[in-house]
Amino acid sequence: MVKQGPLRNEFTPPSFVTINGKNFGTQVKKDLASTAFSNVNLADAQDGTYKPAKAKEYLAKALKTLKSEGVTGTIHLDLPVDEKSTINLNEAKSFKKSVEATLGKKNVTIDLQLLSDDKFNAITYYATTGKASDYDISNASGWSPDYDDPSTYLEIYNPASGSNLHTLGLDPSTSKSASNTAAIKATGLDEYEKLLDKAEAITQNTNARYKAFAKAEAWLTNSGIQIPVYSLGGSPSVTKVVPYTKPYAQSGLGSARFKYMRVQKTAVTKAQYNKAKTAWEAKRAKIAKADETN
Repeated sequence: MVKQGPLRNEFTPPSFVTINGKNFGTQVKKDLASTAFSNVNLADAQDGTYKPAKAKEYLAKALKTLKSEGVTGTIHLDLPVDEKSTINLNEAKSFKKSVEATLGKKNVTIDLQLLSDDKFNAITYYATTGKASDYDISNASGWSPDYDDPSTYLEIYNPASGSNLHTLGLDPSTSKSASNTAAIKATGLDEYEKLLDKAEAITQNTNARYKAFAKAEAWLTNSGIQIPVYSLGGSPSVTKVVPYTKPYAQSGLGSARFKYMRVQKTAVTKAQYNKAKTAWEAKRAKIAKADETN
């Protein structure tokens, strides 16, 4: 759901914050141990959650449930596409081919809805209500963090107040209506809200707070309500900034500052960068070990 860059397997980046010196994603992986995504590598830049066999297994269960309710035939999912955007169109075609090849076109068909730029934006990026978000599935959404806390990501799907709830066809203003209440319960978002509330209540212990949010992240990952596609920051670059001297932050203006940054006369080589990265990771591991001891 977040545009451009490496593949993403968590909504909240696995290295966004640390818990007792270890990446946030390490705890999320532990919390996924009893789910369909147990033993999954959640690191960026690889297909960690892509499980065709598991998808077929879940489809069989879904079709059985639908049949018991008297629903038969092919499942059609509308996917809006900006007809003038070559990239958007190619992405949609690739997604359609992958889903139909894996699940069988007779079972699930992705119907590409070719729209003008104005109409496409009106029902995706510019939509402000669940009703206006007129589609079954879409990758026309994204999110950038405002501060260094998992809540900046996870709260956007809070069924009581989430700013991106409309992308799921729901609205905070009508979350207590009969239809919305039924939808929230059917999707399990009421359980997700409880996990968020529990995490938000922890204000004095950062490690405990982040650990509680990891449970919410694990729930979101396992639910499939939103599936991260890719993220910012994956473009190759040439730089003369000495590796790991420049301030770094995944939110706010931290990365825009120059404090501690050193510049060299020649461009940084891959070997230099890898050496600096190894030293940095070793230092992090040492700090994490010290935190565990304490």
